[in-house]
Amino acid sequence: MKNADFREFNGDKSILLQCKFMDGEDRKELKKVISKSRNKNPNSKGYIPISFKGKYMARNRAVIMVNFNCILPREIHIHHINGKKSDDRLKNLAVLRDYDHLSLHSAGKRSKK
Repeated sequence: MKNADFREFNGDKSILLQCKFMDGEDRKELKKVISKSRNKNPNSKGYIPISFKGKYMARNRAVIMVNFNCILPREIHIHHINGKKSDDRLKNLAVLRDYDHLSLHSAGKRSKK
């Protein structure tokens, strides 16, 4: 997995500029955890769960953290562009603030009615 640059970034770039950087060893270890999770089944919500440093998170968050070398705060959400929650390819992930993510999904629900 190579480092991504901002040309591959979907979402608000200013979000990542506000994040704390990951420690190099943590980043390496998280890359290994992501690699080992390739054949894991999604949980009941459709996400691929991983465990890192005794905490559970969705693999999509880990993919963003590793590729952009940052620790994501809870209020930052990862949106799956194609709607498939287990598709954690970088080009399918957009980084959004929680309220932007909620309004995006709320707008989708209103337009389906």
